[in-house]
Amino acid sequence: MSDNMKSIIQELTKAFNTGVSYMLPVVVVGGIFLAISLAGGKPGENGMEVTNPFLQNLGVIGMAGMTMMIPVLAGYIAYSIAGKPGLIPGLIVGYIANTPFGDSHVQTGFLGAMLMGVLSGYMAKWIKKWKVPTNLKAINAYFSYSYY
Repeated sequence: MSDNMKSIIQELTKAFNTGVSYMLPVVVVGGIFLAISLAGGKPGENGMEVTNPFLQNLGVIGMAGMTMMIPVLAGYIAYSIAGKPGLIPGLIVGYIANTPFGDSHVQTGFLGAMLMGVLSGYMAKWIKKWKVPTNLKAINAYFSYSYY
């Protein structure tokens, strides 16, 4: 295996590990809130029925955490590859991967978020290398988070 291929594999391994390490706290906190909410419910025809307003709110917070799991994974995969300029595109493509999209309601989920996180990370890394005219460098700082 060539050194270039080893380098790419190491970079991808680091990116996936970074994405998972940032995703785990979101999943844990969301899962805990959701579990506390459901623990106060009563079995019903459609599963656990939570009637306590406070526990219902905890359930909403828990579901928000579980919903954010996929975008956070993709965002921090892209962040690991490209630095700060990769974070927001990664979060956006992760949201799209987790949300039914288009006329046929395509939803790629976890694997789609991983793939799109890698692609958006490499795209942001490539765009960071572009030479920007001097009069646009002030605006570029807002888009790339890197100051020249």
